[in-house]
Amino acid sequence: MKYSLFTKVSLLCILHLISVSTVFTQNTVSGKVIDSKTGEALSFANVRYNSYNTIADVNGNFKFDVNDNSINLEISYIGYITYVMNALSINNINYLGEIKLETDSRTISEITITSGKYIRAIENVTVSMESLKPDFLEKNNTVRFDNILEKIPGVSYVDGQANIRGGSGFTYGAGSRVLILYDNIPALQFDSAFPNWSNIPVELIAKVEVMKGAGSALYGSSAMNGVINILSRYARKEPYFRIKTFYTFYDSPADTLKKWWDSGNPYKFGFSGEYAKKIGRLDLVTSIFYQNDPK
Repeated sequence: MKYSLFTKVSLLCILHLISVSTVFTQNTVSGKVIDSKTGEALSFANVRYNSYNTIADVNGNFKFDVNDNSINLEISYIGYITYVMNALSINNINYLGEIKLETDSRTISEITITSGKYIRAIENVTVSMESLKPDFLEKNNTVRFDNILEKIPGVSYVDGQANIRGGSGFTYGAGSRVLILYDNIPALQFDSAFPNWSNIPVELIAKVEVMKGAGSALYGSSAMNGVINILSRYARKEPYFRIKTFYTFYDSPADTLKKWWDSGNPYKFGFSGEYAKKIGRLDLVTSIFYQNDPK
């Protein structure tokens, strides 16, 4: 069958118009997921629209394209109440602005990341986990992290090494059998796989997670006896500033044979300060510590 030149041109124009109309029916939806109280971005929040899923980026921003004129939107994040918006009308480019999620008091204090390298509810963790909060460290007036190890159930401190449930803490030539993490990064010395406890800033600790079991499948041979993950405080939109002072005085013992000083009771004092604030895309976290121990 032969077509005239006019017919061919007409067909091409019609196909072009169809393709253009198809392109213009595609709508773009974007927004940002934040905490309703602190205004902090919720990184990698789950965004579900109709039957599709996507995730927000590290800054809480999300963006997706749809061909529909209305969508059902659900935004969820562990520890927060799911945000639901049904039959949302959209056209062309739609910026939903900042979507604020409310915290869920039933789950926000019971999350962990050490057991699987991602956030999950502690009741869903299949291994034995212990979680220490900052107030526990403050009540014990801890200035070195190794001083708190023996106060963790199932953990002992022997010859500068952490032991979990009586396992071997250190093997010469292989290093520590208990992996020490600082913000999910190995904190063992690279030459001998030996933890240097004095390098850990206790004043910046926000949480300590202890996995009492072999974590070698996730973290390697250094985690055969368990994992101690030290999570530091991170910057928020509102500035955080705190100063803490301490003073310790040793009284004379009832048994004079245990008195090791000649004159004047031993004492020590010191202070620590910490400051954290988010400045644009920069997170500023700093601290200072001083201790005077003359006796």
